[in-house]
Amino acid sequence: MLLKSQKTGNVLKVFLWATVILTGICTINAAIYTFNYEVYLKIERFDMFTNLFFVITYFMLVIAYTIWIFKVHRDILLLNPSYEITPWGAIRRIFIPFYSIYGMWNLYSTMYRYFKESQNTYSFGSKLKLYLPFYYFLFFISNSVNRLVTDPDYGTTLFNDSYDVALLISYGLDLVLFISFLLIAKVVTKALNTIATEVNLESVDEGTNETEEVNDTAQINGF
Repeated sequence: MLLKSQKTGNVLKVFLWATVILTGICTINAAIYTFNYEVYLKIERFDMFTNLFFVITYFMLVIAYTIWIFKVHRDILLLNPSYEITPWGAIRRIFIPFYSIYGMWNLYSTMYRYFKESQNTYSFGSKLKLYLPFYYFLFFISNSVNRLVTDPDYGTTLFNDSYDVALLISYGLDLVLFISFLLIAKVVTKALNTIATEVNLESVDEGTNETEEVNDTAQINGF
């Protein structure tokens, strides 16, 4: 069967790589800002452009991810109608405030358990299980730090003279977060492709067996 999430997954990876690269550049710029402000003044416009481009890319990444995770769960339901999370259920688990604290963990833990049910995708399930706790906690820590740093009133007051260091840490956390999610997206895509291949092979085998049965019946009847 042709996976609906495959093309969207390729688009998602492009935006993820772009986000990783841009975040890496922003992290370097933040390090220069922290440790050598005079040099930073020479690249300030470049840093502003990079941050603007990052915001646009991140916005596109969120859209691509939303479509991708919806299609991933639609594919899983086609492969396994008894799967417990629907496409819209996946969206609710991720984007509903407070509920997402439980929902995100439930979504990916259900996915890795499903992958571990098959011998061919067991390794993918194990990798996803390994990545999940790291990604889960990093996601909420990164978002919390980002909110504090970007708060125009509370951020500078809280960190005081250490604001530049907090900004550097914020970019560093984002960089690791995007890399970890890139790994998760790759694992999910490979696992679904493996399952889809298994289903296609089973369909071919069933079709071959049916054809052989028809031929045997025809021979018995004298055709």
